[in-house]
Amino acid sequence: MGKDFKKTLITILLIAAIGIGLWCGLKWFGETASNNASDDPTGGYEQRVEDEAE
Repeated sequence: MGKDFKKTLITILLIAAIGIGLWCGLKWFGETASNNASDDPTGGYEQRVEDEAE
């Protein structure tokens, strides 16, 4: 195997690793952001106050 083949193979593997890393990072960030967006910002405080008032 020549030097050019090894360099090409290493380059392809690095690009693939970077792509997989970006995909996993964006997937994790998207799930985290979605989970945070769906949470109740009051922490259910208003519901507890209403329940105690009854």
